[in-house]
This record gives sequence, C-alpha cells and structure tokens, in this order.
Amino acid sequence: MNLRQKFLWNLTLFFSVIILLSATYYQYDRNTKVQKAYNKFINEEVGTDKELQNMISELEQNLNERQNTKFKYKENPLDLTKVIMLDGIASSQSGQKGIDCRAAWSNGDGTYSAMCFYKSNRYAVTVGDSIGGGVVTTITDSKVFIFKDDKELIFNFGLDKYDDN
Repeated sequence: MNLRQKFLWNLTLFFSVIILLSATYYQYDRNTKVQKAYNKFINEEVGTDKELQNMISELEQNLNERQNTKFKYKENPLDLTKVIMLDGIASSQSGQKGIDCRAAWSNGDGTYSAMCFYKSNRYAVTVGDSIGGGVVTTITDSKVFIFKDDKELIFNFGLDKYDDN
C-alpha cells in the first residue's frame, strides 16, 4: 500500500468514526426521550386523570348553579299594553301592572292614607296594609314607602318630585 492509499483509508476511517459517534449520541438522546415518555405512560393512571376529573366536577357544579338560578322580572317584556292602548281594558290606560300610588291625604289625626292601584283596582291603604305582596311602611304627604321582595319601593307624587331637575 502506498502512502496515498493509506491516507485515503485513514481519512475514511476517521469520517466513519465521527459519523458513528454522532449516530451513537443521537440514538442516546432519542433513547432518553423515549424512556421519559415510557415512564410517564407507566406511572399515569388510565381513566383517572385527576386534573381532568377536577375540571369536569367544576364544570358540572357551574352547570348546576346556572340551572338552579331563578330570574325574577320586574316587568313582563311581552306585555304589549306598555306600548299600545287596547280598547275596553282599563289597565292599558296606565300601562302598569304592578303597584302604583298616586295620591295621599290626611286623616285629620296626623296619619295619612294613600290611593294605590294594583292590577287595575283602586285601594285606599294606610300604614301596615298589604298590597301586591308588599307592606306599606310609611305614608307622608308626598311619598308612599312600600317594602316588597327585600326592597323598598318609593312612590313620589308630590310637587317635590320635580325638584331633581
């Protein structure tokens, strides 16, 4: 073998060793990744992923809360008497189905009575009377206070209701 052939054989051998070492390193790296994935698969409980179960239970709880929510409308959005007047129906004149107090008068002994409308019927109420599911708490010469559904309704019909402008 001459010097030229020896050099080519050494060069081929050198490149072969470098390629072999790089392939070995590449295979080692892939093997560690596969081992990690395999260990994760072995340690994972099939069908009992805790994070997924927690997420599902939170979603079910949220759904139950939304299904059990009850809405109370103050006014019926489908009531056409608020928009148009119908002949022969007295409640369409005012367009209001709830409680409406329009006047108060003195009884002479320092107490007041009020005229309130509920479902197109007129009622004379005093303090303590019940109307439309609410209780009259206070009557003054210009206001009526009715406590209904944990709220206090205030009907202002005196001249001072125009003072806000």
